[in-house]
Amino acid sequence: MVIIALFATALAGTLSGTVNGDGGAIIPNADVYAINPGLQAAKTNTDSTGTFPFGTLPHGKYRIWVIPNESDPHVARYYPKAPSYCEGALLHLAAEPVVANLELPLGDALSGLVTDANGAPISNIRIRAESDSGAASRDCLTDEQGQFRIAGLEPDSLWKLQASKTGIPVQWWGATYDQSEAIEVNPISNPTLPAWAVLHGISVNGTVYGPSGPVPDATVRVYSSRQLVQAKTDTSGQFTSTG
Repeated sequence: MVIIALFATALAGTLSGTVNGDGGAIIPNADVYAINPGLQAAKTNTDSTGTFPFGTLPHGKYRIWVIPNESDPHVARYYPKAPSYCEGALLHLAAEPVVANLELPLGDALSGLVTDANGAPISNIRIRAESDSGAASRDCLTDEQGQFRIAGLEPDSLWKLQASKTGIPVQWWGATYDQSEAIEVNPISNPTLPAWAVLHGISVNGTVYGPSGPVPDATVRVYSSRQLVQAKTDTSGQFTSTG
């Protein structure tokens, strides 16, 4: 995973290109990064025609990384068509404009249903797919029926699924809060998962007092070994932290 720190651009060279998908499909609203060897990056997005402009960037060498939006079925790639940072081509940017066009392949997909303990669907839970292979993670939200579909997964990879939403503890497919215990999923052999009944965790209630009595609008943070949950006290100094 590349850790990105944005840097300020200076008058120098220009970098642009076009991102297409399978069969020449236009890929709009994709995140495009120009990353130098120091892992500093500038970011832009493709427009409605799949074109991206960086304008002016400092002279130097850059790898181009394209991440399609959540609903797009194509996979992330480094220019020209590499799955990982180290395999991507270094482009030398100087006074002359540089054009880098990419074509993204189609990826795999995983679908499922998220419910509470009673089987009622839960909407707006963020489902994140991560792979130990180093492939780019992908995200989506469950719809009003609790259903989700994560597209654009790197082929030939196994995936661990994370569920997160305010009021529900962060957890992984396999009924665990620990990523190392999560069950890996193969999109080829198991593209549609059984219903996922999420764990709802516990609630912590209390009142915050100061020298003059209850403290309203105080921030209360509840720490566990794997996550942090934050709440605010009401006008009576009371708080409830769930998940």
